Amino acid sequence: MNATARTLLPPQAAGQPAWRVLDTGFDAARLYTLWQGWRSDVQAPRVLHIVTLIAQAPDARTVQAAATAEQAALAEELLVQWTGLLPGMHRLSLAQGRLQLTLGIGELQPLLRELQFEADTVCLDGPQPWDRYSLKALARCCRRGTQLAWDALTPDLHKLLPENGWVLEPDQARYDPPWELKTSRETLRTEAAAPGSCVVVGAGLAGASVAAALARRGWQVTVLDAAPEPAAGASGLPAGLLVPHVSTDDSPRSRLSRAGLRLTFKRPAVCSSPGRTGPPAACWNSASMATPGSLPIGPPPGKRSHVSPTLQTHPGARAWPTCRPCGTRKRPGSNPHAWCRPGSSTVG
Repeated sequence: MNATARTLLPPQAAGQPAWRVLDTGFDAARLYTLWQGWRSDVQAPRVLHIVTLIAQAPDARTVQAAATAEQAALAEELLVQWTGLLPGMHRLSLAQGRLQLTLGIGELQPLLRELQFEADTVCLDGPQPWDRYSLKALARCCRRGTQLAWDALTPDLHKLLPENGWVLEPDQARYDPPWELKTSRETLRTEAAAPGSCVVVGAGLAGASVAAALARRGWQVTVLDAAPEPAAGASGLPAGLLVPHVSTDDSPRSRLSRAGLRLTFKRPAVCSSPGRTGPPAACWNSASMATPGSLPIGPPPGKRSHVSPTLQTHPGARAWPTCRPCGTRKRPGSNPHAWCRPGSSTVG
């Protein structure tokens, strides 16, 4: 690993259940180097969560070109999910769920204020327009002891960083302000529990998803259900139905729905991989699902569009989906949804 990657994944990270990295300027080469170093370290943290910010997502060719020959497989896995990247937050699940990549697209300061995240290490992107207000927003994403790495430090940052609680060292900095840390903002971070054993009651969509997430983090999971096999019921409903929210604007609810679709879409392919037996894991009732992460935008046939021009012309947008015949169920004119049969093996 290069010096920056070594600072982002220091010796203190060894053996941790989870390690959290905040990169304030997305750099594909740095991501590949950090990913490769984490994957090859036998004492690496079980889960690596990287949050990286950028004004606009680079195209797939640029992301692919940043990988070395040894990192080609990593780039291939990343590019499968490198679609539909509109402004906002996107979660990409890599390395069988053990590497969580949160990609924030937009202006730096609003993204930092939006984050509910407490970083263990931070990479400071020099070209970003840093001032005391953006550094204050950055500090809210740090804990006492968070380490800061950089490729280059400007004279202004040499002055502003200590004013915002950072202790400068020769090649890095440490967040250790001389004042008591106070914030009115609640963070979602709790100390990650060391993997152990647990019981999940229920093997439907929710229970199976929780069990799978815990197993990826190293837990020994026992799932209890009244039925002889998973997904045998749907809380009294005739089917387990995953229905994304689709609106004519880019609302927070729509962004959350897209993030969920991005993670969910991969599961049927895994559950229906060669060698697995049983009924089909899921039936996708929309042509738009052919492209993971695509955003269904536009009116149904015969309806007037109310979509903003920005979204209509965004490269991540797709035509309004049309239903196609489904071997299990057909609903012409319906919104895109995933329909899972009772008794299927879908877990997410």
